[in-house]
Amino acid sequence: PSGDLYIFLKIKDDPIFRREGNDIYAEQTVSCLDAMLGNTIRVPVVDGETSIEIPAGTQPGHTVCLKGSGAPSLIGQVNQRGDHYVTINVEIPKGISNA
Repeated sequence: PSGDLYIFLKIKDDPIFRREGNDIYAEQTVSCLDAMLGNTIRVPVVDGETSIEIPAGTQPGHTVCLKGSGAPSLIGQVNQRGDHYVTINVEIPKGISNA
């Protein structure tokens, strides 16, 4: 029989990732030392984990873009993916010890 087929998708909220279209947003906390001196850290992405470079002098709120690591397109080009944006939060020490 002919007719229309409607499919509705509901995407559950995730505690780590936030999706806007095909783009994924996440936050990652790094130590004050890593932000000052720079480091390579592992971050979760949709497909597992990847490494990102934290440049020396990174400020709180700095965003790193991982091109093509976002969600796959559900409409149009199936092989196209969005981007994954990681906002860097810097953990500031609450006190200094007398070492």
